[in-house]
Amino acid sequence: MSIETKLSNLLKLQQEAKDVNTPNNRLIEIASNSAQLAQVVALNPSAPTELLRELSYSKDSATRKNVAANPNTSIEVLLNLGSEFPEQLVNNSTFSILLVENPNLVDIIPLNTLRSILNYDTLPVSFIERAVNQLDEDTLLLLAENPETTKEVLFQLVNSQYRQVAEAANLHVNFAGEINSDWDITAIEALLKSAIRGQEFGNFLEQLERIDSIPEFVIKSLPENYSAFKRVAVNCATPGRELEQLAKDNNLWKQLFLANNPNTPTCVLQDLAKNNHVWLCQSLANNPNTPACVLQELARDNYRGVRENVAKNPNTPEKILKLLLSDSSESVRRFAIARYLDRNPDGLFAVLKYYPIEYSTPCFSRLIVLMHPQFPSKLVKKCDSLVWLERYAIAQNSNTSLDLLKVLVNDSNRIVRAVAKANLYQKAEGRR
Repeated sequence: MSIETKLSNLLKLQQEAKDVNTPNNRLIEIASNSAQLAQVVALNPSAPTELLRELSYSKDSATRKNVAANPNTSIEVLLNLGSEFPEQLVNNSTFSILLVENPNLVDIIPLNTLRSILNYDTLPVSFIERAVNQLDEDTLLLLAENPETTKEVLFQLVNSQYRQVAEAANLHVNFAGEINSDWDITAIEALLKSAIRGQEFGNFLEQLERIDSIPEFVIKSLPENYSAFKRVAVNCATPGRELEQLAKDNNLWKQLFLANNPNTPTCVLQDLAKNNHVWLCQSLANNPNTPACVLQELARDNYRGVRENVAKNPNTPEKILKLLLSDSSESVRRFAIARYLDRNPDGLFAVLKYYPIEYSTPCFSRLIVLMHPQFPSKLVKKCDSLVWLERYAIAQNSNTSLDLLKVLVNDSNRIVRAVAKANLYQKAEGRR
Protein backbone atom coordinates (compact mmCIF):
# COMPACT_ATOMS: atom_id res chain seq x y z
CA MET A 1 0.00 0.00 0.00
CA SER A 2 1.40 3.37 -1.02
CA ILE A 3 2.04 6.23 1.45
CA GLU A 4 -0.64 8.28 -0.28
CA THR A 5 -3.22 5.51 0.26
CA LYS A 6 -2.25 5.14 3.93
CA LEU A 7 -2.63 8.88 4.50
CA SER A 8 -5.96 8.91 2.73
CA ASN A 9 -7.25 6.04 4.90
CA LEU A 10 -6.02 7.75 8.05
CA LEU A 11 -7.82 10.97 7.13
CA LYS A 12 -11.03 9.04 6.55
CA LEU A 13 -10.71 7.33 9.93
CA GLN A 14 -10.07 10.67 11.64
CA GLN A 15 -13.16 12.12 10.00
CA GLU A 16 -15.23 9.14 11.16
CA ALA A 17 -13.80 9.52 14.68
CA LYS A 18 -14.96 13.16 14.79
CA ASP A 19 -18.40 12.57 13.23
CA VAL A 20 -21.18 12.59 15.87
CA ASN A 21 -23.22 10.33 13.61
CA THR A 22 -20.67 7.52 13.52
CA PRO A 23 -22.23 4.39 15.10
CA ASN A 24 -20.97 3.39 18.54
CA ASN A 25 -19.54 0.06 17.47
CA ARG A 26 -17.59 1.82 14.71
CA LEU A 27 -16.18 4.37 17.19
CA ILE A 28 -15.03 1.51 19.43
CA GLU A 29 -13.33 -0.12 16.46
CA ILE A 30 -11.61 3.12 15.39
CA ALA A 31 -10.41 3.89 18.95
CA SER A 32 -8.67 0.52 19.12
CA ASN A 33 -6.74 1.31 15.91
CA SER A 34 -4.13 3.67 17.39
CA ALA A 35 -3.47 6.17 20.21
CA GLN A 36 -3.81 9.03 17.73
CA LEU A 37 -7.30 7.94 16.69
CA ALA A 38 -8.27 7.21 20.32
CA GLN A 39 -7.51 10.87 21.11
CA VAL A 40 -9.96 12.01 18.43
CA VAL A 41 -12.69 9.57 19.52
CA ALA A 42 -12.25 10.72 23.14
CA LEU A 43 -13.37 14.22 22.07
CA ASN A 44 -16.44 13.04 20.15
CA PRO A 45 -19.50 14.13 22.22
CA SER A 46 -21.40 11.14 20.84
CA ALA A 47 -18.84 8.58 22.01
CA PRO A 48 -20.55 5.99 24.24
CA THR A 49 -20.10 6.50 27.99
CA GLU A 50 -18.60 3.04 28.50
CA LEU A 51 -16.02 3.63 25.77
CA LEU A 52 -15.05 6.93 27.42
CA ARG A 53 -14.69 5.13 30.73
CA GLU A 54 -12.35 2.63 29.09
CA LEU A 55 -10.35 5.43 27.44
CA SER A 56 -9.99 7.18 30.80
CA TYR A 57 -7.57 4.40 31.76
CA SER A 58 -5.45 4.90 28.65
CA LYS A 59 -1.68 5.22 29.12
CA ASP A 60 -1.84 8.13 26.70
CA SER A 61 -2.17 11.42 28.59
CA ALA A 62 -3.74 13.29 25.67
CA THR A 63 -6.51 10.66 25.43
CA ARG A 64 -7.32 10.95 29.15
CA LYS A 65 -7.29 14.74 28.86
CA ASN A 66 -9.82 14.63 26.00
CA VAL A 67 -12.06 12.30 28.00
CA ALA A 68 -12.05 14.87 30.83
CA ALA A 69 -13.20 17.53 28.36
CA ASN A 70 -15.97 15.37 26.83
CA PRO A 71 -19.50 16.33 28.03
CA ASN A 72 -20.65 12.74 27.55
CA THR A 73 -18.18 11.39 30.12
CA SER A 74 -19.91 10.02 33.21
CA ILE A 75 -19.80 12.12 36.39
CA GLU A 76 -17.78 9.47 38.26
CA VAL A 77 -15.09 9.30 35.57
CA LEU A 78 -15.09 13.06 35.12
CA LEU A 79 -14.51 13.74 38.83
CA ASN A 80 -11.73 11.15 39.02
CA LEU A 81 -9.93 12.65 36.01
CA GLY A 82 -10.26 16.12 37.50
CA SER A 83 -7.25 15.66 39.79
CA GLU A 84 -5.05 15.35 36.69
CA PHE A 85 -6.97 17.72 34.39
CA PRO A 86 -8.70 20.39 36.52
CA GLU A 87 -8.99 22.86 33.63
CA GLN A 88 -10.85 20.37 31.43
CA LEU A 89 -13.14 19.44 34.32
CA VAL A 90 -14.02 23.02 35.25
CA ASN A 91 -14.69 23.97 31.62
CA ASN A 92 -16.74 20.84 30.91
CA SER A 93 -20.43 21.74 30.45
CA THR A 94 -21.39 18.73 32.59
CA PHE A 95 -19.51 20.23 35.55
CA SER A 96 -21.32 23.56 35.07
CA ILE A 97 -24.66 21.75 35.20
CA LEU A 98 -23.56 19.85 38.32
CA LEU A 99 -22.71 23.13 40.07
CA VAL A 100 -26.27 24.33 39.54
CA GLU A 101 -28.11 21.07 40.21
CA ASN A 102 -26.10 19.64 43.09
CA PRO A 103 -25.54 21.96 46.09
CA ASN A 104 -23.56 19.18 47.81
CA LEU A 105 -21.12 18.73 44.95
CA VAL A 106 -18.12 19.64 47.14
CA ASP A 107 -18.89 16.69 49.40
CA ILE A 108 -18.80 14.08 46.61
CA ILE A 109 -15.70 15.27 44.78
CA PRO A 110 -12.59 13.13 45.53
CA LEU A 111 -10.14 15.03 47.73
CA ASN A 112 -7.31 15.02 45.17
CA THR A 113 -9.64 16.45 42.53
CA LEU A 114 -10.96 19.06 44.93
CA ARG A 115 -7.41 20.21 45.69
CA SER A 116 -6.56 20.40 41.99
CA ILE A 117 -9.56 22.47 41.00
CA LEU A 118 -9.19 24.80 44.00
CA ASN A 119 -5.73 25.58 42.64
CA TYR A 120 -7.25 26.51 39.28
CA ASP A 121 -7.39 30.29 38.81
CA THR A 122 -10.80 30.67 37.17
CA LEU A 123 -13.12 28.71 39.45
CA PRO A 124 -16.73 29.88 39.77
CA VAL A 125 -17.19 32.00 42.91
CA SER A 126 -20.20 29.93 43.93
CA PHE A 127 -18.08 26.79 44.06
CA ILE A 128 -15.33 28.48 46.11
CA GLU A 129 -17.88 29.72 48.65
CA ARG A 130 -19.20 26.19 49.11
CA ALA A 131 -15.70 24.73 49.43
CA VAL A 132 -14.91 26.89 52.47
CA ASN A 133 -16.70 24.30 54.59
CA GLN A 134 -14.10 21.67 53.64
CA LEU A 135 -12.19 20.90 56.84
CA ASP A 136 -9.02 19.46 55.35
CA GLU A 137 -6.08 21.82 56.07
CA ASP A 138 -4.31 21.36 52.71
CA THR A 139 -7.53 21.99 50.80
CA LEU A 140 -8.32 25.11 52.83
CA LEU A 141 -4.80 26.38 52.15
CA LEU A 142 -5.35 25.96 48.42
CA LEU A 143 -8.50 28.01 48.83
CA ALA A 144 -6.69 30.71 50.82
CA GLU A 145 -3.95 30.94 48.15
CA ASN A 146 -6.28 31.05 45.14
CA PRO A 147 -6.21 34.56 43.56
CA GLU A 148 -9.94 34.26 42.78
CA THR A 149 -11.08 33.66 46.37
CA THR A 150 -13.50 36.41 47.38
CA LYS A 151 -13.19 38.74 50.36
CA GLU A 152 -16.30 37.15 51.89
CA VAL A 153 -14.67 33.72 51.89
CA LEU A 154 -11.36 35.12 53.15
CA PHE A 155 -13.19 36.71 56.10
CA GLN A 156 -14.03 33.16 57.18
CA LEU A 157 -10.54 31.81 56.53
CA VAL A 158 -8.66 34.44 58.59
CA ASN A 159 -10.18 32.81 61.67
CA SER A 160 -9.15 29.31 60.64
CA GLN A 161 -7.79 26.97 63.31
CA TYR A 162 -4.88 26.30 60.94
CA ARG A 163 -2.14 28.91 61.26
CA GLN A 164 -0.90 28.69 57.68
CA VAL A 165 -4.45 29.04 56.30
CA ALA A 166 -5.17 32.10 58.48
CA GLU A 167 -1.84 33.69 57.50
CA ALA A 168 -2.44 33.16 53.78
CA ALA A 169 -5.94 34.64 54.06
CA ASN A 170 -4.68 37.68 56.02
CA LEU A 171 -2.07 38.42 53.36
CA HIS A 172 -4.41 37.78 50.42
CA VAL A 173 -4.67 40.77 48.12
CA ASN A 174 -8.48 40.46 47.98
CA PHE A 175 -8.60 40.73 51.77
CA ALA A 176 -5.83 43.20 52.66
CA GLY A 177 -5.38 45.01 49.34
CA GLU A 178 -2.27 45.89 47.35
CA ILE A 179 0.80 47.29 49.15
CA ASN A 180 2.02 50.77 48.24
CA SER A 181 5.61 51.77 47.48
CA ASP A 182 6.63 51.21 51.13
CA TRP A 183 5.97 47.48 50.81
CA ASP A 184 9.18 46.53 52.62
CA ILE A 185 7.99 48.11 55.90
CA THR A 186 4.84 45.96 55.82
CA ALA A 187 6.67 42.89 54.60
CA ILE A 188 9.37 42.52 57.23
CA GLU A 189 7.07 41.64 60.13
CA ALA A 190 5.11 39.15 58.04
CA LEU A 191 8.31 37.54 56.74
CA LEU A 192 9.84 37.03 60.17
CA LYS A 193 6.60 35.67 61.66
CA SER A 194 5.80 33.36 58.75
CA ALA A 195 6.35 29.71 59.54
CA ILE A 196 7.28 26.51 57.72
CA ARG A 197 6.41 23.29 59.53
CA GLY A 198 5.57 25.20 62.69
CA GLN A 199 8.87 27.12 63.06
CA GLU A 200 8.94 30.85 62.42
CA PHE A 201 11.43 32.17 59.89
CA GLY A 202 12.53 34.85 62.37
CA ASN A 203 13.36 32.21 64.99
CA PHE A 204 15.38 30.28 62.42
CA LEU A 205 17.38 33.42 61.57
CA GLU A 206 18.00 34.00 65.28
CA GLN A 207 19.38 30.47 65.60
CA LEU A 208 21.66 31.07 62.62
CA GLU A 209 22.78 34.39 64.09
CA ARG A 210 23.78 32.74 67.37
CA ILE A 211 26.26 30.61 65.47
CA ASP A 212 27.26 33.47 63.17
CA SER A 213 26.00 31.65 60.08
CA ILE A 214 23.40 33.76 58.25
CA PRO A 215 24.57 33.81 54.60
CA GLU A 216 24.98 37.36 53.32
CA PHE A 217 22.68 36.69 50.36
CA VAL A 218 19.87 35.73 52.78
CA ILE A 219 20.17 39.12 54.49
CA LYS A 220 20.17 40.86 51.09
CA SER A 221 17.08 38.95 50.02
CA LEU A 222 15.09 40.57 52.83
CA PRO A 223 13.73 44.15 52.67
CA GLU A 224 16.36 46.87 53.01
CA ASN A 225 15.33 47.98 56.49
CA TYR A 226 16.06 44.56 57.96
CA SER A 227 18.93 44.64 60.48
CA ALA A 228 20.78 41.49 61.50
CA PHE A 229 20.31 40.12 64.99
CA LYS A 230 22.97 40.89 67.59
CA ARG A 231 25.46 38.11 68.02
CA VAL A 232 25.25 36.19 71.27
CA ALA A 233 28.46 35.27 73.05
CA VAL A 234 28.60 32.41 75.55
CA ASN A 235 31.22 32.61 78.27
CA CYS A 236 32.03 29.84 80.72
CA ALA A 237 35.11 30.93 82.65
CA THR A 238 35.97 27.83 84.70
CA PRO A 239 39.80 27.36 84.70
CA GLY A 240 41.20 24.52 82.59
CA ARG A 241 42.96 22.72 85.48
CA GLU A 242 39.75 22.42 87.46
CA LEU A 243 38.05 20.98 84.38
CA GLU A 244 40.75 18.32 84.03
CA GLN A 245 40.18 17.32 87.65
CA LEU A 246 36.44 16.98 87.02
CA ALA A 247 37.18 14.71 84.05
CA LYS A 248 38.49 12.04 86.42
CA ASP A 249 35.01 11.65 87.92
CA ASN A 250 32.69 9.20 86.13
CA ASN A 251 29.55 11.03 87.26
CA LEU A 252 27.36 11.64 84.20
CA TRP A 253 26.26 15.12 85.32
CA LYS A 254 29.85 16.25 85.78
CA GLN A 255 30.73 14.78 82.39
CA LEU A 256 27.85 16.73 80.84
CA PHE A 257 29.15 19.92 82.42
CA LEU A 258 32.54 19.25 80.87
CA ALA A 259 31.06 18.38 77.49
CA ASN A 260 29.11 21.65 77.44
CA ASN A 261 31.94 23.91 78.60
CA PRO A 262 33.86 25.57 75.71
CA ASN A 263 36.94 25.84 77.97
CA THR A 264 37.24 22.08 78.45
CA PRO A 265 40.61 20.93 77.00
CA THR A 266 40.50 19.04 73.71
CA CYS A 267 42.11 15.94 75.22
CA VAL A 268 39.31 15.75 77.83
CA LEU A 269 36.63 16.09 75.15
CA GLN A 270 38.23 13.27 73.16
CA ASP A 271 38.09 10.99 76.22
CA LEU A 272 34.46 11.91 76.85
CA ALA A 273 33.63 10.94 73.26
CA LYS A 274 34.33 7.30 74.15
CA ASN A 275 31.07 7.35 76.13
CA ASN A 276 28.12 6.80 73.75
CA HIS A 277 25.46 8.31 76.03
CA VAL A 278 23.16 10.36 73.77
CA TRP A 279 23.11 13.43 76.07
CA LEU A 280 26.88 13.43 76.20
CA CYS A 281 27.20 13.05 72.43
CA GLN A 282 24.75 15.89 71.88
CA SER A 283 26.73 18.18 74.21
CA LEU A 284 30.05 17.27 72.61
CA ALA A 285 28.63 17.96 69.15
CA ASN A 286 27.66 21.44 70.36
CA ASN A 287 31.00 22.32 71.98
CA PRO A 288 33.12 24.68 69.82
CA ASN A 289 36.28 23.13 71.30
CA THR A 290 35.44 19.58 70.19
CA PRO A 291 38.11 18.41 67.70
CA ALA A 292 37.23 17.70 64.08
CA CYS A 293 37.98 13.96 64.40
CA VAL A 294 35.28 13.66 67.08
CA LEU A 295 32.81 15.81 65.11
CA GLN A 296 33.32 13.54 62.09
CA GLU A 297 32.25 10.52 64.13
CA LEU A 298 29.31 12.38 65.67
CA ALA A 299 28.12 13.44 62.19
CA ARG A 300 27.24 9.77 61.61
CA ASP A 301 25.38 9.37 64.90
CA ASN A 302 21.95 7.73 64.68
CA TYR A 303 20.36 10.45 66.83
CA ARG A 304 19.16 13.47 64.87
CA GLY A 305 19.87 15.92 67.70
CA VAL A 306 23.56 14.97 67.71
CA ARG A 307 23.91 15.50 63.95
CA GLU A 308 22.01 18.80 64.18
CA ASN A 309 24.48 20.10 66.78
CA VAL A 310 27.39 19.06 64.56
CA ALA A 311 25.83 21.10 61.75
CA LYS A 312 25.54 24.09 64.12
CA ASN A 313 29.05 23.80 65.55
CA PRO A 314 31.21 26.77 64.39
CA ASN A 315 34.30 24.54 64.18
CA THR A 316 32.75 21.85 62.01
CA PRO A 317 34.98 21.55 58.90
CA GLU A 318 33.49 22.03 55.45
CA LYS A 319 33.98 18.40 54.48
CA ILE A 320 31.72 17.38 57.39
CA LEU A 321 29.15 20.05 56.52
CA LYS A 322 29.13 18.69 52.98
CA LEU A 323 28.39 15.24 54.39
CA LEU A 324 25.36 16.70 56.18
CA LEU A 325 23.95 18.54 53.14
CA SER A 326 21.94 15.47 52.19
CA ASP A 327 21.10 14.33 55.72
CA SER A 328 17.79 12.50 56.09
CA SER A 329 16.60 15.10 58.62
CA GLU A 330 15.48 18.59 57.58
CA SER A 331 16.50 20.01 60.98
CA VAL A 332 20.07 18.94 60.19
CA ARG A 333 20.06 20.03 56.54
CA ARG A 334 18.77 23.54 57.22
CA PHE A 335 21.81 24.37 59.36
CA ALA A 336 24.32 22.46 57.23
CA ILE A 337 23.18 24.21 54.04
CA ALA A 338 23.06 27.68 55.64
CA ARG A 339 26.51 27.31 57.20
CA TYR A 340 28.03 25.79 54.06
CA LEU A 341 26.73 28.63 51.87
CA ASP A 342 27.76 31.21 54.48
CA ARG A 343 31.35 29.97 54.13
CA ASN A 344 31.07 29.37 50.39
CA PRO A 345 28.80 32.03 48.83
CA ASP A 346 29.44 30.50 45.39
CA GLY A 347 28.91 26.95 46.59
CA LEU A 348 25.31 26.59 45.44
CA PHE A 349 26.02 23.96 42.79
CA ALA A 350 27.80 21.79 45.34
CA VAL A 351 24.66 21.99 47.49
CA LEU A 352 22.39 21.13 44.55
CA LYS A 353 24.56 18.11 43.80
CA TYR A 354 23.80 16.63 47.21
CA TYR A 355 20.37 18.17 47.76
CA PRO A 356 17.99 17.83 44.77
CA ILE A 357 15.69 20.78 45.45
CA GLU A 358 13.19 19.91 42.73
CA TYR A 359 12.26 16.72 44.62
CA SER A 360 12.13 18.24 48.11
CA THR A 361 9.18 19.57 50.07
CA PRO A 362 8.87 23.13 51.47
CA CYS A 363 11.35 23.64 54.31
CA PHE A 364 13.96 26.16 55.45
CA SER A 365 16.83 24.41 53.68
CA ARG A 366 14.96 24.68 50.37
CA LEU A 367 14.06 28.31 51.12
CA ILE A 368 17.74 29.22 51.58
CA VAL A 369 18.61 27.63 48.24
CA LEU A 370 15.76 29.50 46.48
CA MET A 371 17.09 32.78 47.89
CA HIS A 372 20.56 32.22 46.45
CA PRO A 373 21.27 34.74 43.66
CA GLN A 374 22.81 32.03 41.49
CA PHE A 375 19.81 29.72 41.74
CA PRO A 376 19.12 28.52 38.17
CA SER A 377 15.68 29.71 37.11
CA LYS A 378 15.30 26.66 34.85
CA LEU A 379 14.77 24.58 38.01
CA VAL A 380 11.66 26.62 38.87
CA LYS A 381 9.13 25.28 36.39
CA LYS A 382 6.22 27.09 38.06
CA CYS A 383 5.60 29.17 41.17
CA ASP A 384 2.77 27.29 42.84
CA SER A 385 4.32 26.50 46.24
CA LEU A 386 1.68 26.84 48.96
CA VAL A 387 4.34 28.37 51.24
CA TRP A 388 4.35 32.06 50.35
CA LEU A 389 7.89 32.43 51.76
CA GLU A 390 9.09 30.24 48.89
CA ARG A 391 7.21 32.29 46.32
CA TYR A 392 8.69 35.42 47.90
CA ALA A 393 12.19 33.92 47.56
CA ILE A 394 11.61 33.32 43.85
CA ALA A 395 10.01 36.75 43.33
CA GLN A 396 12.93 38.66 44.86
CA ASN A 397 15.66 36.61 43.19
CA SER A 398 17.54 38.60 40.54
CA ASN A 399 18.01 35.39 38.56
CA THR A 400 14.27 34.72 38.20
CA SER A 401 13.06 34.89 34.60
CA LEU A 402 10.75 37.63 33.34
CA ASP A 403 8.08 35.04 32.52
CA LEU A 404 7.97 33.82 36.12
CA LEU A 405 7.93 37.37 37.49
CA LYS A 406 4.98 38.21 35.23
CA VAL A 407 3.11 35.32 36.85
CA LEU A 408 4.07 36.38 40.37
CA VAL A 409 2.88 39.99 39.97
CA ASN A 410 -0.62 38.46 39.99
CA ASP A 411 0.06 36.25 43.02
CA SER A 412 -2.63 36.03 45.69
CA ASN A 413 -0.16 37.18 48.35
CA ARG A 414 0.23 40.96 48.57
CA ILE A 415 3.92 40.80 49.60
CA VAL A 416 4.87 38.39 46.81
CA ARG A 417 3.11 40.66 44.30
CA ALA A 418 4.92 43.74 45.60
CA VAL A 419 8.41 42.24 45.47
CA ALA A 420 7.76 40.72 42.02
CA LYS A 421 6.74 44.15 40.72
CA ALA A 422 9.85 45.73 42.28
CA ASN A 423 12.06 43.06 40.68
CA LEU A 424 10.41 43.53 37.28
CA TYR A 425 10.92 47.29 37.55
CA GLN A 426 14.62 46.84 38.39
CA LYS A 427 15.09 44.50 35.42
CA ALA A 428 13.35 47.00 33.12
CA GLU A 429 15.57 49.83 34.42
CA GLY A 430 18.65 47.67 33.95
CA ARG A 431 17.82 47.10 30.25
CA ARG A 432 17.63 50.87 29.56
